[in-house]
Amino acid sequence: MMIVLAWLVYCVLIAGMLAAGAEAWEWSARWSGRSARWGWLAALAGSVTLPWLLRLIPERTWVEAMPSAVAVLRMEAVVPGAGTAGTAWSAAEVGLAAWLIASVAMLAYVALLLLRLTRASRRWRMAELDGGPVLMTGGVGPAAVGVRRGVVVLPAWVMELDAELRSLLLRHEREHVAAGDPRLLLAGLVLLAAMPWNPVIWLQVLRLRNAIELDCDARVLSAGADPSRYGSLLLEVGRRRSTHALVMATFAEPRVFLEQRIRRIAQWPLERRRGRAVALAATALFLFVGALSCADPMRVQGPNELPRETADRPTVMPGQTIADAPVFTPMTRAPELRNRGDVQTALVRNYPPLLRDAGIGGAPTVHFFIDDQGVVRKVLISKSSGYPALDEAALAVAATMQFTPAYNRDKPVPVWIEIPIVFSTRGAAKPDTASGDSSRNEILRERIEATRRLEQQRRPPAGVPIEGAASADITVGPVFTPMTKAPELLNRGEVQRALISSYPPLLRDAGIGGSPTIHFFIDETGVVRKTIMSRSSGYPALDDAALEVAQVMRFAPAKNRTRDVPVWVEIPIVFTAK
Repeated sequence: MMIVLAWLVYCVLIAGMLAAGAEAWEWSARWSGRSARWGWLAALAGSVTLPWLLRLIPERTWVEAMPSAVAVLRMEAVVPGAGTAGTAWSAAEVGLAAWLIASVAMLAYVALLLLRLTRASRRWRMAELDGGPVLMTGGVGPAAVGVRRGVVVLPAWVMELDAELRSLLLRHEREHVAAGDPRLLLAGLVLLAAMPWNPVIWLQVLRLRNAIELDCDARVLSAGADPSRYGSLLLEVGRRRSTHALVMATFAEPRVFLEQRIRRIAQWPLERRRGRAVALAATALFLFVGALSCADPMRVQGPNELPRETADRPTVMPGQTIADAPVFTPMTRAPELRNRGDVQTALVRNYPPLLRDAGIGGAPTVHFFIDDQGVVRKVLISKSSGYPALDEAALAVAATMQFTPAYNRDKPVPVWIEIPIVFSTRGAAKPDTASGDSSRNEILRERIEATRRLEQQRRPPAGVPIEGAASADITVGPVFTPMTKAPELLNRGEVQRALISSYPPLLRDAGIGGSPTIHFFIDETGVVRKTIMSRSSGYPALDDAALEVAQVMRFAPAKNRTRDVPVWVEIPIVFTAK
């Protein structure tokens, strides 16, 4: 979310620099006698297009030189009848939708104005005035209209003016037609619709309209018009101006710029100062180039600014291919799951009934190799749940998953990602003790725990001795601890805030996440007495952050049947920048 906000501020910054450059160009045009409107049109076009175009320019410090972090997706299986939750939109998706709606609304408004103008023009009367065609209206105008072919629109009261003022008015509007100013204003409104949330672009459209009028004034006065009479005409038109000229080049400038135009006319002929003009033009160029040099916050910084541990990540060795074994693969956009509904169904369908009925869950972690078409080509168990049947179920679920391709900039690329597949009986209906289900489930739990103890003896955790484990102090290190009910996290909101505050800013801003796994020793009162790093994320800063988050976690105690018991549990702490 912060990256998206930074990008919006970046767009406003670019627009502001281009607006300052256009202002400098307008003053340079004043001292050199050039047109001011082109600077504002360039600023408008650049404000809308540069933030996107700059992302297409190759840069050596982009993320392609960096090993990407493993992407993490959490899917959870719930027993039938527990219900499913809807997917909430992220803040970025809501903002994008609002942007699209505003742009469509703005374009629809402009189209409506053009439609109303077209319909109104059918009621106007074509006439010949001072050697050229005009459209006479009841009150609309004076203005120049027309996208393909321009025409002058005059209100009936123009005929009340004396011949000299009427001639000046016609010359002004015909200058608009000759210069194609109605098309220029329409282009400005369309560009505004591309980023209607940007206040600087609204200012640029107003300044473009004012620059169009200033340029037109300069052309009329340069043709020999009397500045005093022309200024009087400007005041008269301003007094009688029409309010129906939103998409027309019109003599009736908004009142906020009227004083500037009158001053410019009163100072005619304007003094030419070549030195000032050159200096201001150079300033405009400097600001335009500065806008081109603004760093895009959506880009990830180069490898020299990444943590040292990045260089130590595994890479493809000579003679290997990327598909042979899990390696860190560069990407700027992770693959996204396309069939969540099908996967949720597969999670429920493949949940081993014996484990499900006994209320036993787990979270085996699976490595996926996804090719540049988004097809899953290989799945491997990365971290076992401790239950072989649950691991096999996770692989069966993985086979149903469909993804969009990962991208490195604008190129689809093959990647390895790691996903925990979570099986849980959360939300299951309670057993009916009257029917004997409770007794049946107790028997199932006892069988499963006995099986697990046998498997544990065959396959003990690393670092845990086989002999004497039962009599050893269980607080020394992770050992198997029997339970029929796992401890439950009590303070999810506090943990979520700790995840955000502890996330290392450099990794977060670079879009790097991970899921270090931690062993927790939780006593019979639910208090966390010890935490040990079980499986590193590969980033020491992320591992340290996970241990900080672990300190704030509070649990309801685990139970073995009806008795509260101390247990060791293993929990992945998932950091993701998405």
